[in-house]
Amino acid sequence: MTDGALFSLVMATYGRSEELKPALASLIEQTDRGFELIVVDQNKDERIAPLLESVRAAGISVNHVRLDVANLSLARNVGLQHANGRIVAFPDDDCWYEPDVIASVRAAFAANDAIDGIVARWCEVEKKGDRPAAPLSSVAWRRFRAGDATSFTLFFMLERLKAMGGFDPRLGTGRWFGCGEETDLILRMLGEGRRIDYLPAARIHHPHAEWPSATKAQCRRERMYGRGTGALYVKHGLPVWVAARGFVGPLTRVHRAPKLAAGLLLAGCTILGRMEGVVGWWLGSRMATVGRRQAGVRFRSVKRQRHASKQRGKGHDLQDAGLGRCSHRRPQKCAC
Repeated sequence: MTDGALFSLVMATYGRSEELKPALASLIEQTDRGFELIVVDQNKDERIAPLLESVRAAGISVNHVRLDVANLSLARNVGLQHANGRIVAFPDDDCWYEPDVIASVRAAFAANDAIDGIVARWCEVEKKGDRPAAPLSSVAWRRFRAGDATSFTLFFMLERLKAMGGFDPRLGTGRWFGCGEETDLILRMLGEGRRIDYLPAARIHHPHAEWPSATKAQCRRERMYGRGTGALYVKHGLPVWVAARGFVGPLTRVHRAPKLAAGLLLAGCTILGRMEGVVGWWLGSRMATVGRRQAGVRFRSVKRQRHASKQRGKGHDLQDAGLGRCSHRRPQKCAC
């Protein structure tokens, strides 16, 4: 049962301080205080230390973990190693919970022990709130037709998540394949037959801009995100038509952009990134396969050499005992 289970909230942060204030304030305001906060800090300075002290002063257990590598998926996996709860979540450092989120999620887990994970509602994306509460479908997710489930809306049973290996550190912010780690995790869990339910009653907020400005930084970001999506097409062997739709899809939405030229530019960056992701992940997989084969060949070669060496050693032992034939280029009678 999960009625009184401790929640572990793993918050990875990098390059921010002011943005954390609404997130931390929303945790202090939770009606259910049965949680610990694990902050995986990837900053080089102490910018967030005073903010965390204010959370401790409010009576919340805070574990401040330092990580010197800027890698979101790795940071979350590090946080998992410090988690003491039965249920784990991954709030972003710039999102905020409505006051009853922990209570709502706890009630959902307690009502059904078969649930392995829960997806809360991202209010800025699911504005109407008409998406019904229901288990996620593996078929729909493999078609990329299942709604949104970003990382800060996810809640999992800790042991079941650990059994899946956590997040893939090759995917996500800070990596060349710059997104898709949460989609990858959900696809893996659903593929293993795990149950993940959508819970619209748990409401979480996060800034969202459907059409950001077409700056150089945003173009790089769209391309980076595109690589993560392209990697998923290959990693999970998704149908070719799903990938093809992914390459065309960004162009079909351009007419909704405030400025057509900016929309086309961002769409082009996304498509280019997805192509790079497909090729990059495929090449990486091929190289890994070749590397494993070569390692296997080297291992078998070393094994044969050791076996041959042992056999030669046995032959010399027989010669020393007068039971063998001397080893010479030309056969001749042993004079032993």
